[in-house]
Amino acid sequence: MLVLLEQAYLFYKIPQDNVRGSQRLRANDKYYVVDNGLWHSQVGEVLTNVGSQLENIVCLELLRRGCDVKFGSIDGKEADFVAEKRGER
Repeated sequence: MLVLLEQAYLFYKIPQDNVRGSQRLRANDKYYVVDNGLWHSQVGEVLTNVGSQLENIVCLELLRRGCDVKFGSIDGKEADFVAEKRGER
């Protein structure tokens, strides 16, 4: 189902990456909605889960700026975004 939503350009799939090395981790990917208005139309309450909405906005902005966006973890703590552009993290 998520693949169909991604192919319909409703969600972006962000893969997980090992921040310390080049090895790809085996884990679930994260999905971000292409428009927060779509989120509001389905969820209803605007003030719920503001952190997730802000995370979605940051992801969209990184993608808009042409970054290759992934997420990972450093020392057991989650890094919401690992953005790479022109070889620079």
